[in-house]
Amino acid sequence: MDKLLKIKSSPKAVAYEISPRQKIKRYIVSTPFTRSILNKPEIIGFDYVKNMRAGVLETLKLFSNQFEKYGDKNISVLHFLRGGLNFGLFNMLNFAYGFNRMNASFITSQRYKKHTDWFIKDDQYRKFSLPDDATIFIGDVLATGTTLDNGLEILRKQCLSEDKNIRRVVMFTIGCSRAEEILEKYHAIFQKNFDYEETIIIYFEGRFVVPKSKNDFTICLPGTDLVKKNALLTPEFAKSQSEKVTYPLERCVVYDVGARAYDCMTHLDDVIDYWRKLSHTGMTLKEIYEERWRSDKKIPNSTAALKKICKLRLEFLKGLKNGK
Repeated sequence: MDKLLKIKSSPKAVAYEISPRQKIKRYIVSTPFTRSILNKPEIIGFDYVKNMRAGVLETLKLFSNQFEKYGDKNISVLHFLRGGLNFGLFNMLNFAYGFNRMNASFITSQRYKKHTDWFIKDDQYRKFSLPDDATIFIGDVLATGTTLDNGLEILRKQCLSEDKNIRRVVMFTIGCSRAEEILEKYHAIFQKNFDYEETIIIYFEGRFVVPKSKNDFTICLPGTDLVKKNALLTPEFAKSQSEKVTYPLERCVVYDVGARAYDCMTHLDDVIDYWRKLSHTGMTLKEIYEERWRSDKKIPNSTAALKKICKLRLEFLKGLKNGK
């Protein structure tokens, strides 16, 4: 069973290594900025982007001894559009280390579901800028991993066609264990194709869980939602769930990050729809709390208690949407 080992900290960030060690290096980082956005879906638009990037910046500072030595000329930040833009790795590498000569690459990626499988339907736009001996930085939210899998294969072919080497991949994510599976797959492939050294993954706040079936929770989006139940969480994020009763009840820790940053009203409609449906489940507050988080004797076993929380939550969200 995987466990967390605290390895370093600063006033604004703490890093844990996932043990036991695997072929790829696995970490989970907690910051006040990422705890905030993963507990509060009402943080939207540029405020969401700002907090996401603040978490990335504090993490880069924490790993400065490891990452700064890579040098700016050898870095290409690979962006999966549009969600990958939120991490701001190109900017944050400059803010953290003063890097000025980095490269940036871009791939559009829109996934779709056919029967039970996920596919990519829009990856035609590709713009690569790759150094001869590339360290690839990636920031993206990951659920099914379809975008990452497709993107790394495109990257592999592009580097082979340009006779460029991939030295390492460093990924920052809000995601699940599927990220590790894909990175381990390409770790082996890249070692065969290139003079490849290492793969690093850094999760924010936890390695979350993706529901496989609509029956996993009373309300969920299988293959899309990232949930806290049975996830490997930092102690800081787990503790934060007790700060407000609504935190553990949210359908997803992050929802659709593209909409959350760049189409705020659509995102708010999504969150409002969830809380409206939750208010009509007929469940007690204790039942939904235990389903989505854990048992707590202090939580009332009352349908009225859940309805009251949903009512207040809906009033707040609708007020936010209407500009109040």
